[in-house]
Amino acid sequence: MELIKTIIAVFCILLVGCQTTNSTAKQNIESEFIYQPQGHKEFIFARLPKAQQKLGYSNICFTPPHHRIDCSLTKLQYQKYVGKRGYYTSAPPIPYIYLVYEQRKGDLAHEAILETGERIYVLMTQNEILLGQYIVPYPSGSDILARDR
Repeated sequence: MELIKTIIAVFCILLVGCQTTNSTAKQNIESEFIYQPQGHKEFIFARLPKAQQKLGYSNICFTPPHHRIDCSLTKLQYQKYVGKRGYYTSAPPIPYIYLVYEQRKGDLAHEAILETGERIYVLMTQNEILLGQYIVPYPSGSDILARDR
């Protein structure tokens, strides 16, 4: 029983340590970042319906995914990201498993850089963004922000 308590304590310490290191590194990257899309395809986070604003933007990963579940806990807060721009990098898209064990052609995660300096992976299935109408092309999508839902 004592061994189990020790293992749990060590795991918790490691978990807290990893989160602290990760957030510090993230802050350093963001403070030095200059947004330069230079001809890459840009997008903007559009308004969400009131009922979905609390849930934020999903189907996004901060690390390259192997499976859609890898991104299940990643959510971008609506208030922080609505109206923010990003662009897709020229990195090759990463295939991921959409359903349990099924690898389908067209299920790809596209690397993107946000104007905040964050690197994300936007999940697409059969060449459609899973966030659909909520990640829209920029600048044509900027008029969507002007409309209230």
